[in-house]
Amino acid sequence: MKNFFINNVGIFIVLIFLHTNKIPFQFSKNNNCIATKNIIKNNKNNTIISGIILDCKTQKPLKVAIIKINKTTFYSDTLGRFRHQVKPGNYTIKAGWPTYLWQQINTTVKNKDSLFVTFYLEDDPAPLK
Repeated sequence: MKNFFINNVGIFIVLIFLHTNKIPFQFSKNNNCIATKNIIKNNKNNTIISGIILDCKTQKPLKVAIIKINKTTFYSDTLGRFRHQVKPGNYTIKAGWPTYLWQQINTTVKNKDSLFVTFYLEDDPAPLK
């Protein structure tokens, strides 16, 4: 009976993930406000750069943040998440938001691998100069 319960709870958690389409990463508090990246190997047939933009102090998502991948500019969703399909290669990824300092990372993405980036943005001490 115990194994039945454990197995069904595991299935239930997977179903919730599939239903809510939440990002399958646990975010640890980052007091240094440094962007982190994780390579996801062998992602089917796509090469994707995705991630989330968080306020460094509150650790809460920044809605509709600005993301630049090389020369392409787009916005995160209302939960601070973004996803962009790319070709294998070298990329400069920048994230920003009004009244926050921009953050940047440089990386290489290989064929069929994906990259998940977490940006921790800090308040800009002089936002409207």
